[in-house]
Amino acid sequence: MRKAAAFFCFFNFVIAAFAASGDTADVKPQSQKYFIVNNISISGNNKTKSRIIFRELPFHSGDTIQQNKLDAVLLRAKNNVFNTFLFIFVRIDTIPFYQNHIDIHIDVKERWYIFPVPIFEISERNFNTWLQNPNLKRTSYGFYVIDENFRGLKQNLALKIRLGYAEQYELTYSVPYINSKQVSGLGFGFSYNRNHEIPYATVNNQLMYYKNTESYVRNEWVGRTTYTRRMGLYNTQTAELRYVQSGISDSVLSLTNDYFSGHSKSFQLFIATLAFRRDYRDNRVYPLKGYYYNIDFVKQGLGLDFENTNFLYATASCRKYWNLYKRFYFAAALKGKLSTYGKQPYYIQRALGYGDYVRGYELYVIDGQSYALLRTNLRYQLIKPRVLHVDMIPTEKFNTIPYAFYLSAFFDGAYTVDNFYYKKNPLTNDWLFGGGAGLDFVSYYNTVVRFEYSWNKMGQGGFYIHFMAPF
Repeated sequence: MRKAAAFFCFFNFVIAAFAASGDTADVKPQSQKYFIVNNISISGNNKTKSRIIFRELPFHSGDTIQQNKLDAVLLRAKNNVFNTFLFIFVRIDTIPFYQNHIDIHIDVKERWYIFPVPIFEISERNFNTWLQNPNLKRTSYGFYVIDENFRGLKQNLALKIRLGYAEQYELTYSVPYINSKQVSGLGFGFSYNRNHEIPYATVNNQLMYYKNTESYVRNEWVGRTTYTRRMGLYNTQTAELRYVQSGISDSVLSLTNDYFSGHSKSFQLFIATLAFRRDYRDNRVYPLKGYYYNIDFVKQGLGLDFENTNFLYATASCRKYWNLYKRFYFAAALKGKLSTYGKQPYYIQRALGYGDYVRGYELYVIDGQSYALLRTNLRYQLIKPRVLHVDMIPTEKFNTIPYAFYLSAFFDGAYTVDNFYYKKNPLTNDWLFGGGAGLDFVSYYNTVVRFEYSWNKMGQGGFYIHFMAPF
């Protein structure tokens, strides 16, 4: 009965996602109270090509905009340009031309795009699990070089070399637009990873680790190619093909029969993904208004002879954000995963406790083949977005710092279905609930820090720190 209820919730929110609001079509003016866009000019884009900015605008030269909708249309344009993550600030002004014609001027302040960043990472599922047992031996170090606006065309080129606890060598390159209409894009990536320590099982909803300081216990090669198609301003389709080849040591194999399929010490397969996303949020880093939904279909294995597994799963989510009254905001999100029946290798089985979790259960892993997750947030804008100027910093890309603070109260619930390992993990196949309150800090360069105190259904309370918006 519980499984049926979980699946019922999953299908309901998928249907709700696709029933969400459609495109906000331009309404033709019914009277003379409208503006005609004459000329659109851009300044401040010293590196970024103008066509990347024009691609985000919901209007073009010659379009008509009703006077009572002008402010909303300009705000939407500002949000769209800001959500490219290419600029610190965006300002849009109108200039009277003649009669009811207007010019529109867009002024941007570009971010710093090339980052040679030293790496010092904690190899845990989240910062809070590391705080339970701080250990600098579980850290990784190296450097990460990225150009987030390669050639001024929003292309992304990145090289990562990470040593220490979780060793990784990675090269990625993505081109958002490969045609003149700026619709199709391509991406490529390659990485090699190896580890001295890995989790090989989940018991009592905790990861069980095996470590060998003398040799690597797992190595992994991954290659991928991605095709994207962006339809209009807010819809994106993605098709990706990924190849994974991995191997473990004999010592890990002696501890578990389930890490790879069939008591094997090696693993290889193709992973094909088809995804659709609609993103109509005002701010992708910390949204306060708008909505987002997606549905992904993932095929693990294509039925080839050398592949270790073959199954299909789908994930879907729907998120909605409201401005209730003045400084009060509310948000809700539904997310779920549904897998075809069949045993999945531990290596690729994921549910809650990794990217997705119920607040109050940050220290637990709830593995399974399917799950449904609900998250809700009530926010109060304690300090409205402001700008701090730091004169001692010479470059304008860093000396102008926006910031804002929000108080939040939240409640989450979830249900995970595990058909194989539930006897060892009491939190699976059961409803989970958690809630609490927190303080959120939001700044530039996609910076979000959340300080939260939450309780779970077991009566356990704790203080947690997170570095991204809750959803």
